Amino acid sequence: MQMKKVIIFASTAMILIAATIITIRYKMPIYRLSSTAPYEKFYGSETIDELKTSGTQKDRDAVTPVLEQAENAFSAIVPTNEARTERFGKLARYAWSLEDYPAIVSEKHKLKLYTAHCEGNTGYVWICYSQMAYNDTGKALSGSYDILSRWEIHKDVHGKWHVTQIREAP
Repeated sequence: MQMKKVIIFASTAMILIAATIITIRYKMPIYRLSSTAPYEKFYGSETIDELKTSGTQKDRDAVTPVLEQAENAFSAIVPTNEARTERFGKLARYAWSLEDYPAIVSEKHKLKLYTAHCEGNTGYVWICYSQMAYNDTGKALSGSYDILSRWEIHKDVHGKWHVTQIREAP
């Protein structure tokens, strides 16, 4: 009987420890800081410290429309640079233009939200992305891999969030 209590206690302790580790990893992703350390010189330590948290669920939910806009931009292949800018604003840099890449027929990308913070009508979003452009034979034309990017966002009078500034290390 005593052994059964010890097993139950040990099992409960293991579950609590695992839950704590998962919660800490989600809420305070310290593991991410080692991969972002090289960017500290460009962004500054105070700005890089924003990555110590994943943001509140409320903030992450609030920026979902911004991420949807970004998904649309990353997926787009448009005829001209002008059309790209008209359609996506600050996010236009992530859309592919046939003016710049006339042979492009497809693209692949990965977009990951690292953290979000919204306060009043302003905020920021940290993302990491990779993207590639391909021609009709599947040959890569251009691409980027694991790029860390900080987007400043602003809420308009209709309550919709928009990207107003993008910062990426060179």
